[in-house]
Amino acid sequence: MINTIIAGGGCAGVIVDGGHNLDSGSTCGFAPSNLSLSDLDPKLGPLGDYGGDTLTLLPAADSPALGMGNDALCPATDQRGVMRPQGDHCYIGAVEQTGKPPTPTLTPSPEASITPTPHSTPPPTPLANPIYKIHLPLVVR
Repeated sequence: MINTIIAGGGCAGVIVDGGHNLDSGSTCGFAPSNLSLSDLDPKLGPLGDYGGDTLTLLPAADSPALGMGNDALCPATDQRGVMRPQGDHCYIGAVEQTGKPPTPTLTPSPEASITPTPHSTPPPTPLANPIYKIHLPLVVR
């Protein structure tokens, strides 16, 4: 195992520590001599669509995974297709942080309107609170 984050679930069975790994616990038996880290919160964000074909977990700006990967063994792109490294060294894990993640913006939708009907059904009650739609900016790299 090389340049890998193990968060939450832990390891079972025989694990070969190839170096530059990060375990949120201590079940993997990673060795500091291989530049692997144990018992550290990887500080991953929520699972989401940050580009690419799959959902990913982005490392936070203060994640211990940042810049700690083995450059010689990092793939040329991350799981989303983003070039690696984005900084001086590649990150441990499947995703490189490319800057601050997009912040959702709230945009109020048009308010409901009441149209009179020719029968005795009472009109609908307008919404007390506006409905919001979340629009994330599209980032193309």
